[in-house]
Amino acid sequence: GMLILLFFAAGFLASRFLTGNIAGAARVSILLCSLASCGIWLNCLYSTEQIVRLVSFRLPAPGLATPFVLLAVIPLACFLLGNYYCGYACPFGALQELLGKLVPSRFKTFLPGAELLNFRIFKYFFLFAIVVIAVLTAGRSAASWDPLVSFFSMPRTSFFMYAVSFTALLMSAFCFRFWCRFFCPAGAFLSIMAGISPFKRLLPNKFFGRCGFGVCGRRQFDCISCDRCRPGFGEFPEILSPVETGRRKSIELYIKLPIYVLGCCIAAAMARASASALGDR
Repeated sequence: GMLILLFFAAGFLASRFLTGNIAGAARVSILLCSLASCGIWLNCLYSTEQIVRLVSFRLPAPGLATPFVLLAVIPLACFLLGNYYCGYACPFGALQELLGKLVPSRFKTFLPGAELLNFRIFKYFFLFAIVVIAVLTAGRSAASWDPLVSFFSMPRTSFFMYAVSFTALLMSAFCFRFWCRFFCPAGAFLSIMAGISPFKRLLPNKFFGRCGFGVCGRRQFDCISCDRCRPGFGEFPEILSPVETGRRKSIELYIKLPIYVLGCCIAAAMARASASALGDR
């Protein structure tokens, strides 16, 4: 639990006090450490599992143990300080972003983030469905497909979770944080916590016109406080470059089609799990 809070705090402090290349280097270092320790080593991530436990009132004992930190402290920290968990401390988010760094910019999507913004409806729909199912079934989860639950403990994962995870990772190499942007219900919940906070006006200024998620202002909930819109933290040449007319259709095909296909597959899996859970009551 302390490691998760450490990376959250490190992201917050880097955002507040570092600038230029030092800030960018610090950000990559935090992502690497989070991936190695909280992901590969400990498999300790905030996921739909914590959301289900919260809405079914299965609360752990207060303290600095991992269950309580994930269930209560991380959402509270996002509410008070911003969603630095997704931006800095989430191992699966870190893995997506680091994979994206391996692919040259010329191979990535040149669609402005705002054009893909409407696809975020998937993650909020999945969040709503997970909450409703958990309430109706007294805590049964319909999100076994969520990579954040068991991706880093591979022997216990299902084939469908493998397929979802590796599709998300493959797409993240070409489209910044593909899973976080369109499908992550846990990230959607933390973004809502940060978005409704009365303290967000006190956070560092964001350059929303350069946001890789297409966030256009503070009233939108999708900012994950990754700071890549700020000078020195990372550049988004695809956001600033015009889209060539001849390339638009092919870009829409290889980015939008996987969103539709993966979204429909997850929805079908959730419907099947929901029917099973309701039938077992």
